[in-house]
Amino acid sequence: MRSVLSSSSFVCHLWAALIAGLSLLLLGVTGSFIVYKREIDRVVNRRLTEVYPTGQPLPPGGAVLATRKSACGIQGDRVGVFASAGLGV
Repeated sequence: MRSVLSSSSFVCHLWAALIAGLSLLLLGVTGSFIVYKREIDRVVNRRLTEVYPTGQPLPPGGAVLATRKSACGIQGDRVGVFASAGLGV
């Protein structure tokens, strides 16, 4: 015959193990999502990560000119981070 103390300790141990096990399972699953975030994002949002070119390709000078025209009125002879580095594009 089991004593009341061993029966209650078994129930407490069972619930503590279930809570700890579920906590560790949650940590493992969310950690896996964090590790594979980029791969999961590529699978779920495939349309956002693939580029399909349309139209005619621009020559390098035409690309710079198009960038300057679409720069919302910003004036200058350099584009992007190259201006701060002193490199003209």
